[in-house]
Amino acid sequence: TNIDSDSFINFLANRRSIRNFKDKEVPKEILQRIIDATSFAPYGVSPKNLMITIVQNKEILEKALLLIVNTDLILYQFHRFNSIPFRPVI
Repeated sequence: TNIDSDSFINFLANRRSIRNFKDKEVPKEILQRIIDATSFAPYGVSPKNLMITIVQNKEILEKALLLIVNTDLILYQFHRFNSIPFRPVI
């Protein structure tokens, strides 16, 4: 699909990050479209090594996020202590 440059510029100028999410389940069709769209994104690794995990259980999601944050803090301290630059991959 071709997008004209004005539409693309308008999209970039008006996009927003959302940090206040609704406590509402995302329909499976929308999740599938998002997953399908990842095939167009650039990767730092081979796409065959990429795994996408969808977590819809809020309690599990909160635990996973806490684990990710704590792991990043531990890695940051390790790199700082050993004078190695810390470059997290997200």
